Amino acid sequence: MLTDCNHALMCTYNHSAITRKCIESIRAQDAMPIELLVVDNGSTDDTIPMLQELGIRFLRNPENLGLTKGWNLGIEFMFSAMGARKILVLNNDVILPCNYLSFLLSTNEEMVTGTCWNIEDREKFMAIGPSFDAPSFDPNSRILGAFNYGAFLISERTWRTVGKMEERMFNYVQDIDYELRMILLGWRRVITGLQYCHLGSHCLKDASTEEYKWMAGRGDLDREVFATKWGFAINSPEHQKFKERQA
Repeated sequence: MLTDCNHALMCTYNHSAITRKCIESIRAQDAMPIELLVVDNGSTDDTIPMLQELGIRFLRNPENLGLTKGWNLGIEFMFSAMGARKILVLNNDVILPCNYLSFLLSTNEEMVTGTCWNIEDREKFMAIGPSFDAPSFDPNSRILGAFNYGAFLISERTWRTVGKMEERMFNYVQDIDYELRMILLGWRRVITGLQYCHLGSHCLKDASTEEYKWMAGRGDLDREVFATKWGFAINSPEHQKFKERQA
């Protein structure tokens, strides 16, 4: 059921043109009005002027605190200070079909997402509109597999029960950690067949040599934190066995 005002959150660090594309797809949603909050992690390009031009509310961190802290800051702020009951949390490199939010809300699920259609070609991605023709899936189908966090709807009840994202994981694998915590709690999460479009690997492709090394190293560190916490590596046989416990 739609509320008087729906809420969406994204975290940004540079890539203003891609972020603008995402914002356009949010503003084309049929579940209006939507109050969008952006948590910016110290962008050094024209992301902030672009947000100001578009009249987007934002919180700005003085430096890059990582996606995990950005999400935690924004989600908590929206539930505590903005009166949100459910939040659409999305990456800034996705394009949503016009009915994406309204469809997720109509499921009445506490934690629900769509299916990710990954595109590696930037020009193809930038040419896509909100009414894009994605590969065919039945939106009402339920997809088996890992819950994806490119554009997911989370309720305050989920947030208060499962807790915040694991901030020791700076940019990566916090989503895998969150899913395992939901499994431990027997918490229901649903992947629908409704697709959204994601521009794959663009951060790595756009990175300088030094930035690439830093991101790769940070990813390795995040995976080490995960393995220490859970006692097994991601995608190991032990990890797969753990996931079989899911409700």
